[in-house]
Amino acid sequence: MYRLFLLAMFSFFLLAACGSSSEEQKIAAGREVYIAHCSQCHQPEGQGYAQVYPRLVGDPIVNLDDAAPTIEIVLHGRGSMPSFNDELTGEERAQVISYIRNAWGNSASTVTSSQAQ
Repeated sequence: MYRLFLLAMFSFFLLAACGSSSEEQKIAAGREVYIAHCSQCHQPEGQGYAQVYPRLVGDPIVNLDDAAPTIEIVLHGRGSMPSFNDELTGEERAQVISYIRNAWGNSASTVTSSQAQ
C-alpha cells in the first residue's frame, strides 16, 4: 500500500513538472513569434510607441484573468494593428499571446491553440 502511495505521488509530481515545461516551451516559442511579427510595432521589450502602438508591459487588457480580449485583438486587429488570423497558425497565436501575457513582468495564464481560433 505504501509503495502504491509513493508511486502515485511520484507520478503526480512528474506530470505536474511536464505541464510546467510545456508552458515554458510555449512561452519561449511565443517570444520567437513576437520578435518576428510584433516587435517592429510594440518594440522588443513591449514598450510600444506612445499614441501609436500601445505598450504591452503592464497593459491591463493583457493582464486580465480572461484572455479573450487579447485573443480578439490578435485575431481581428484593432486600430492600426492588423489581424493575425490568416498570418499565424492557431498554435503560433497561442504561443505569442502566452508570451505577451507572461513577458516583461506580466503575469497571466497561457493560452491554448483552441482558445486562439
